[in-house]
Amino acid sequence: KWTLPGGGATRRETLVEAAIRELHEELGIVLLRRTLTHLGEVEVSGYKAPLFAVQLNQLQVEQITPDKFEIYDTQWCDVHELPSGAQPIIHIALELLSRHGGIAKIESVTLSS
Repeated sequence: KWTLPGGGATRRETLVEAAIRELHEELGIVLLRRTLTHLGEVEVSGYKAPLFAVQLNQLQVEQITPDKFEIYDTQWCDVHELPSGAQPIIHIALELLSRHGGIAKIESVTLSS
């Protein structure tokens, strides 16, 4: 099953801090607060999950190193050709992205399994 990188916040973390930490733990990328765009929250398995978008430059994309203990596989996908087994949250996130005024074009998304 394919999903988006993510995880929970600790007691002392803000949602943004948790997103930055999870992306670092799972994909090995270092992000600053200002690089995240909050898209909203969705209900997932009975709890509210915040969704963030981040735009990476080519160097950051090349530095992605999935953690082999957290992620089985990663794949860049055209947003119009998602793989079978894509979790509903992916479709919700893409819908929220398409409605966001600050995002002009979505070319691909990274999924984790």
